[in-house]
Amino acid sequence: MQMPFSRVVPRLRHLLLLGGSLVLAACGGQSDSVPAGEFTAPVVEFQLVFSDEFDGSELDQSKWNIVEGDGCPDLCGFGNNELQVYSADNIEVSGGTLKITALDNPPGADAPYSSARINTKDKFEFRYGRVEFSARLPGGQGMWPALWMLHADESVYGPWPAGGEIDVMEAFNPGVAGNTATQSTTHYGLPGQPFNGTSSQNDNGVPLDAAFHEYAVEWERDQLRFFVDGVHFQTQTSDEWYAYFPADEDGFYDPLGAYKIGPRDAPFDQAFYLIMNLAVGGNPVGPPEGTQFPQTLEVDYVRVYQCANANPDTGRGCGSGDRTVVPLEDNDGGPLEDVPTDNPYVERLDLFTDGPEALSLTTPDGTATNQLFVTGFTGEGAEVINDPTFADPSDDTNTVWRVAVSGGVANAYLASQDLSDDPILDTGFDFSGYRVPGVGADPFGEIAFDMEIVSIDPGATILIKLDSGFPNLGEYALPATALAAPGVRKTYSVKFEQFLQNPGFVDCCGGTGVDLANVVNPFVIEVVGGAAEVLLDNIYVTNACKVIGGCGADLKSRGVSDLVVFDDEVNTAVWGRGLVGADSGSGFADYTDGTNPANKVNFSIVAADDAARGNVIEATFNDSDAFGVFFVGSSTGVDVSTYGGGALVFDLLVTDYGTNTTGMTVKLDCFFPCTSGDRNLGVVADGEWQTITLPLATLPTLDQTSLNTGIVIFPTAPQSGGITFQLDNVRFVADTGEQPPAFGNLPLTFDDPTLTYSTVDFAGTGTVLGEDPTDAANTVAITTKGDGAETFAGTVMIDPVFPEAIPFTADEQRMSVRVRAPAAGIPVLLKVETADASAFAELQVNTTVANEWEVLTWDFATAGLDPSLAYERAIIFFDFGSIGDGSVYYWENVQLGAPAAEPEAPAGLTLPITFDANGVDYPLDVFGGAVSELVADPANGELRVGQTVKTAGAETFAGTVIGGFGSSLAEPIPFAEGATSLNVRVLTPNAGTPVLLKLENADQSATTEVLATTTVGGAFETLTFDFSADGNFSLDADYVRVVIFFDFGNPGDGATYLFDDVRFGPGGLSLPITFDATGVAYPFGDFGGAGTELVADPANGALRVAQTTKGAGAETFAGTVIGGFDSQLATAIPFTDGATSLSVRVQAPAAGIPVLLKLENADASSTTELLVNTTTGGAFETLTWDFSTAAGFSLDVDYVRAVIFFDFGTNGDGSTYLFDDVQFGAGE
Repeated sequence: MQMPFSRVVPRLRHLLLLGGSLVLAACGGQSDSVPAGEFTAPVVEFQLVFSDEFDGSELDQSKWNIVEGDGCPDLCGFGNNELQVYSADNIEVSGGTLKITALDNPPGADAPYSSARINTKDKFEFRYGRVEFSARLPGGQGMWPALWMLHADESVYGPWPAGGEIDVMEAFNPGVAGNTATQSTTHYGLPGQPFNGTSSQNDNGVPLDAAFHEYAVEWERDQLRFFVDGVHFQTQTSDEWYAYFPADEDGFYDPLGAYKIGPRDAPFDQAFYLIMNLAVGGNPVGPPEGTQFPQTLEVDYVRVYQCANANPDTGRGCGSGDRTVVPLEDNDGGPLEDVPTDNPYVERLDLFTDGPEALSLTTPDGTATNQLFVTGFTGEGAEVINDPTFADPSDDTNTVWRVAVSGGVANAYLASQDLSDDPILDTGFDFSGYRVPGVGADPFGEIAFDMEIVSIDPGATILIKLDSGFPNLGEYALPATALAAPGVRKTYSVKFEQFLQNPGFVDCCGGTGVDLANVVNPFVIEVVGGAAEVLLDNIYVTNACKVIGGCGADLKSRGVSDLVVFDDEVNTAVWGRGLVGADSGSGFADYTDGTNPANKVNFSIVAADDAARGNVIEATFNDSDAFGVFFVGSSTGVDVSTYGGGALVFDLLVTDYGTNTTGMTVKLDCFFPCTSGDRNLGVVADGEWQTITLPLATLPTLDQTSLNTGIVIFPTAPQSGGITFQLDNVRFVADTGEQPPAFGNLPLTFDDPTLTYSTVDFAGTGTVLGEDPTDAANTVAITTKGDGAETFAGTVMIDPVFPEAIPFTADEQRMSVRVRAPAAGIPVLLKVETADASAFAELQVNTTVANEWEVLTWDFATAGLDPSLAYERAIIFFDFGSIGDGSVYYWENVQLGAPAAEPEAPAGLTLPITFDANGVDYPLDVFGGAVSELVADPANGELRVGQTVKTAGAETFAGTVIGGFGSSLAEPIPFAEGATSLNVRVLTPNAGTPVLLKLENADQSATTEVLATTTVGGAFETLTFDFSADGNFSLDADYVRVVIFFDFGNPGDGATYLFDDVRFGPGGLSLPITFDATGVAYPFGDFGGAGTELVADPANGALRVAQTTKGAGAETFAGTVIGGFDSQLATAIPFTDGATSLSVRVQAPAAGIPVLLKLENADASSTTELLVNTTTGGAFETLTWDFSTAAGFSLDVDYVRAVIFFDFGTNGDGSTYLFDDVQFGAGE
């Protein structure tokens, strides 16, 4: 069965019912259009859509196809050099299992081994769900059993691997040398070695042929979760996988389309089919030497479930996993695991845009330009129009290239300028793409162009050629069936591989095909077999590969010499400012006098101790408190973009580190504020010369076209004790001959010696890697916030960015770091940002212990983080907001999510539900056409609210289960006699909107529902639902589930509704607050050492008052929020001109005690406060605060929260205070 799917993937998070049915009973006030009786909403759960239990005596070929042969001629050895042929004779169904058996020396087979492979292509194909295979594996060298899935339709993203592959289970040589591991893998992306794959192994710990094990995958939009025997061991997300494929204008695979990046979930957003096979031999396992045959892959069952009644565009709502399983990153488990890669890395070279391009290259010897031009060849009898300045008939602001050929063979082409006499550039281009050795740099290139056919004769053919000089060229004939109709402009792409496969002039003239490293004419169009007229525009070349900087499309150069900064002397022709210092003592004013003892930095050119070195630069940083830098400067911008694939290289010798233990830092600047950022080298070159290489590809914030420094180098803070170092052979090189370094990634542990941990400090911090003070075998980061360091001094964890974006999701936006600080209460700010810093989120938490390790967790869901963005940089700030004092901080284990050791949060939500608690998951399950998710509170972007869209045509009963149908409240709602209300803060587009709130017990045997109507539109209000009005309500029922229905009784029209603050009790307190109303909860929010409770009024024991004790040693600012932290007044205090007072009845132990009353709006962004004194002791009096005299007071602010502070400004001494009758206006 073919499951329908849509390429349009909505960005909304769809959360679906997970538990039992919803029963809606008729209730008072219900619309007449709502049918009487009960309605059972469809259950959202995994439902079986395909299974084979293998209970018969033969394979069910209505479900399975049997693959025959060895893959030839299309894919001999099935692309892996496998040794077997597949045959139906190797399949047996008996005893309730499927048996796929591998044999050696099979009779009648033209191969040394036989086995079997089956699949469900065209019989069962599906998108999203849970797949389970129960299997017992064979054992032995050369055995390769696999249970897997492959894309069903190559017309979506193209052939493997771009179309995608999901390997639920593979085993390589199971049982050999005790091997008990299986592996789960995805394949996608570029078709080059190593084939894009991301994988990890699960060690089962027991022989795989001893028993059946269940191998499963849960597949939904943006995520794949792999399981063995029910244990979730691997997660992969769409942040890492990708599709790079030639596509048409609609985004579907087209071999003649230009390369594009697929949608966010591609290629795993399309239908796949199931495959089971047992391969013998092949690339990953080798020949089956010593293995005893037969060997059998035995399968007990195959089952596929889909999330019934869920959103088919996401497949979410039924699956679950272990959130502590850290998602894999692109290329994990393969040879590129620790190499900086991209998804993919692409370079583009424009050749014609409104005319032939002029392409320039700048080197130390100057700038050279290759001005492309248009020319052509006209055969006998041909007539040609070849006009690159033709006005675009469909856009008078654009210029196109008009080519018209008739009467014979002719062509037109873009040609390279003749640069045979140029000292920098050579004639032509290098499209070969290879820049670094090793796997992952294989380029996949194309020449793409826009073409509109004005006219073409039947039978005429358009050839596109790539020319290295006659007769060495490649050509490709555009198929007539691929040409757009006349008058339609379309983008075409011919792949370099197609040029290589179709060499021209081989038979007649000895042509050897195009040499991609020596292209002279980068675009040739030729018409044969008739006449044609075309318009051309936007001609460009791209090359793509996996390794960052590993491929490109380049001008042909004569070899780029090193750009010298210093070699025996400064290259002042380029770096005219020479040697320069600056320090905080001079206000960072530059100085070129390297001998002034008043300066932090002294410097000169001296003879090296090693005479072979000649002269070197020597710089000394004295022991003053100033912070200094040394650099070689230029007053004009220096273009080093020619060296973009290379590096800054220099020799360094530190002859005296003084008391510095943080090492050296280097950077490059490109006129303030442009900079590469600091690159901490650690303690290097200590007493011996060391060559340092800084790849420019790792400095994305650097403007390579305009450097004003050839090197900036200085001791990492603190710069104490007197430090001296020497520099030599400072230069930029175009090619290091090495792959870029592999950088550390999350989880960041600092323990892998093969990785580069390039922390970058700024504003006075200094970070090195060193020993854990509690475990010498453990390596950690050690950050010193130097004396006088800026309040915002911090450290970039990996510079310039993590190799892969932090894998935030809608469900996981926490990060944690293991920290050891010198004191408790130190604020630690963590900031995450995109690569270009255009978007960021930051959050501050405090340490809780001194000189002990603890794990701090930041929940960025409360900081406005957008999980759809790629956050690729993390910056940590210790003691944020305070000037540095030399304190030292240790940190490690930077990871997504809370630490693995963190205890699980209690099941279910607790009232009040505010959607803002750190580390709490707030599932919102929907039904009937509602779509719900958490969004930023429009009144305060740092907080969250629930949002429900009642989609057009949604059912009248469409609703949302707050907390999820598969869950319940942690405790039943504590209804009691006289306390039967819940309140919810809502925002609806119109007044008069009916909102139904329904409560259920765990098995839905007891339900109650109440309808309320909004009174305002476009603004928040608090609705109160008193369930005592419903005849079905019972105080004996344990209500543990809350369901909300907006515009109940009416079909959906696409309207959006917000909701928040689901609380027990009525909708906020109302003035006057007397503490005496029946059924009303009066919460208090105490802080700073205050404690408040309700007690009997000493003047009338039948009434109540609030009693606050300001405990001994309580803070001077200890106080009480009247109504609690999580609440507010039901309506804003109705201040008007001339009516600006509040009064409170108060009893204090003495006269003259200052009592502060503070008012706040909903998000505390506007506050006002006023102090008055008591006039008597031991008796009640009414105090009045006239806020018209208070700073910050405004009649335009909605004040909805009151906070009272007794004996404000004095530490607590245990005194007790009573208050009552909080009311608007002056007191009596």
